[in-house]
Amino acid sequence: MIEKVDAAGVAALVGWLSGIDRDVDDSVRIDMLRALEDVKAACCAAQAKQAADFEASRIARRAAAGVPKYRSNRGIASEIALARRDSPSRGSQHLGFAQAMVHMPHTLSLLERGLLNEWRATILVRETACLDREDRTGIDAELCADPTTLDGLGDRALTAKVREHAARRDAEAMVKRASKAVGDRRVTTRPAPDTMAYVNALLPVDQAVAIQAILGRDADSLRAIGDERTRSQIMADLLVERVTGTSTVVGPPITVNLVISDECLFGDGTDSAHVDGYGPIPAGIARHWVKQRLDSDTKTELRKTSHEAKCQAASSEGGGNA
Repeated sequence: MIEKVDAAGVAALVGWLSGIDRDVDDSVRIDMLRALEDVKAACCAAQAKQAADFEASRIARRAAAGVPKYRSNRGIASEIALARRDSPSRGSQHLGFAQAMVHMPHTLSLLERGLLNEWRATILVRETACLDREDRTGIDAELCADPTTLDGLGDRALTAKVREHAARRDAEAMVKRASKAVGDRRVTTRPAPDTMAYVNALLPVDQAVAIQAILGRDADSLRAIGDERTRSQIMADLLVERVTGTSTVVGPPITVNLVISDECLFGDGTDSAHVDGYGPIPAGIARHWVKQRLDSDTKTELRKTSHEAKCQAASSEGGGNA
């Protein structure tokens, strides 16, 4: 019989894991990787149950204290985020996952047993979010009551299977969800390693597929006539050229604001510079950028701030790479 475990017991498990023997055979290492993956899934399930119980307890206590219903769940997601050392927005996602698990007992069981990982469980939750409780519970039973149902399915195949079952149960809900999603289309950027950045576009699937197909087709055409760039490099360059209307060699006509200290710009300082909309970059790369623009025909302005003693290099009419 398994004894009940409290927070101290879980903390002891964390300490035990740090002492895992590494002087073992490769077969043992593979077995350990499998077992640790099961532990991760079980931890995810345990967190979901604790989060759901925490929300139910908080709401019940507030109801007993006379707190209005519309305020009964205020701050709960933030508390969960704080406990998990995560952002408030992620806390809302964690809580939403926990709320779904309450009505998806078979998915939760697979997660507890290590037969389903957190991401695949998230796919099941995400793709059934538009359904009512009865339909979501029904899909949970259809796909997860038998652990072998999902065997051999990759993430994409799993997503497609869940969507197929969801459409069969409530096609109208799926249509409404798709219609609403179109309103969420957007373009965002986020930093990537090595002073690169990701540009993400959330688009209707027909538009996204068309963009990918056109860039791929034209990249193949250029490679066929001897272009030595890789297919991915050509596609990226074509995207920039078609969005900005200029060649990637010339550079787009934009302004890039670079904030850098005078010691780093004119000396050998090592403090990071800052690019608006991106974040910190190494001082050496910032100096290289500024030198490139000063040596070219690019209009470059250097402005010194009076209160922070920093120089801001604003590169306009070409050459922005951030």
